[in-house]
Amino acid sequence: MKFNEFAITSFPELTIDKELPWDANGFLDIYVEALEPYKEEINLIILLNDIQNIDILSSKRAGYSTSNLSLFSPSLVSENELNLFLDNPLLNSPDVYPEFISDFFAEFKDEQQRYKNIDKLYVYYFEYLKTVDSSFFIEWGGFESMLRTLFSAVRISKSGGDFESLLKGDSEVVKKISEQRNSGDFGLKTLWPEVLDIISTLDKNPLESEKEIDKIRIKFAKEIEEREPFHKNVIFGYFAGILIKERWRKMSEKNASEILNNILEG
Repeated sequence: MKFNEFAITSFPELTIDKELPWDANGFLDIYVEALEPYKEEINLIILLNDIQNIDILSSKRAGYSTSNLSLFSPSLVSENELNLFLDNPLLNSPDVYPEFISDFFAEFKDEQQRYKNIDKLYVYYFEYLKTVDSSFFIEWGGFESMLRTLFSAVRISKSGGDFESLLKGDSEVVKKISEQRNSGDFGLKTLWPEVLDIISTLDKNPLESEKEIDKIRIKFAKEIEEREPFHKNVIFGYFAGILIKERWRKMSEKNASEILNNILEG
């Protein structure tokens, strides 16, 4: 079985609120043969679940999280393998993990440091995607890198901090924000029209804010798909959207508040 134009266009509409006939694991099971040629790219998308699982377990190990958020699935390694890795990252690094994950753990050697700098692991992931020879991953990685940098800019702006010394993230986005820090869109709207909508969501309660940001993420993935409606990017964007949707379904007021506070407080 291979994906063809009919199979791709027959995917059910994907939104945050609309039920699908299967979850992410079900999608992978149903289309297992058709997805085989894209296994490497699909695993890159799944890798974000592993990073979120590292985040969840690291926060608990460091004594900062009291949420009951369960681990994300599918993932590239089991919970047991992941715990073994966190016990000894040098000895137990999974073969399926790219080098940037080992680099993060080499940079931050104790659990307190890792938790306090966990956002860097997300930054490294999205920066890594931008090196992949795929228009979907380059655009998606660029968008998410921008988001992380934008969140940092909003945090600094709210606290009255110094942009020059505190703003971290994508180097090009940092440069643009630093030059136009007094603009309502930080000079980013021409490249990413979604910026003002994203900024406005951060004033809502955490659960609503997370939902609106995830809606924007799914919309952005769809826009990449629509440029080439029968291209493999449709598969990547759709699967990424399923994982975003499932992330949202796991949210509670407490989980969302914890995540948003981490974003805005650093």
